[in-house]
Amino acid sequence: MSYTITVRNQGTQPVTDVIVVATAPEQMDIVRTQGPSKPRKEFQKAIYEPMTIQPGEAARFQVHVRTLKPGDVRFRVDVTAKELPAGPVHREESTTIYSETGARLQRPTPAPASPANRAN
Repeated sequence: MSYTITVRNQGTQPVTDVIVVATAPEQMDIVRTQGPSKPRKEFQKAIYEPMTIQPGEAARFQVHVRTLKPGDVRFRVDVTAKELPAGPVHREESTTIYSETGARLQRPTPAPASPANRAN
């Protein structure tokens, strides 16, 4: 399972010191990250090094996770930049993790003998 984070500069000036922090819930483990700046993993977080996004451009980051246990969870992303003095932009993605063992297969029950399938 993976999450794609797109940070777009819709302004007319470069956005500098852009830092993306993706936080996985405890029901997930971050297994791989990709993006235009170097990421580091700290426990449940993927933190990307600061970068600049030019006007009209976008940066895409990808976080691959492994699910550990079922539940209704929130994958959180915070983006900060020098040009965002009011604080980070915060987004959450709601995800439902289903248990793979919850749908156990059962052996089919043999059909009762009927005159049509009885051996003579």
